Amino acid sequence: MQTALVVLAAGSGSRFGHALNKVWLPLSGRRIISRSLLNATKNFKKYRLILVLDPNDEEMAREVMAREVPQLKIEYVYGGETRHDSEYNALKHLAPAINAGEIDVVLIHDGARPLATPSLFEEIATNANQQGGAIPTIKVSAH
Repeated sequence: MQTALVVLAAGSGSRFGHALNKVWLPLSGRRIISRSLLNATKNFKKYRLILVLDPNDEEMAREVMAREVPQLKIEYVYGGETRHDSEYNALKHLAPAINAGEIDVVLIHDGARPLATPSLFEEIATNANQQGGAIPTIKVSAH
């Protein structure tokens, strides 16, 4: 299964109370986004990794990625005005490969969520490939 992993990192830090986008903040010695990318890719042998970012963050992103996750081959795509615009830009970038049948599944992940595990990404991709789509959920307790 060929998987495209789209990681969104084009937001601002305004809701988080920072001038800097929260994905660029450190978490235990590594940027939040680096942790998200490593977890997203760990269990896949064949994948394309798309990092969607603000054009103003590109230079910093390339420096951080080269330092923290040099083993990852990352394709950079600029985000849009909204999250949906950013997702659309990533899908436009992938459209030729999708149309050619080179990609079986596209996963879209918020880069500010670094605790999604490698096994969760793998499980979602497998289910999406089998069922035509998948969204992870957690059962809510009635207590």
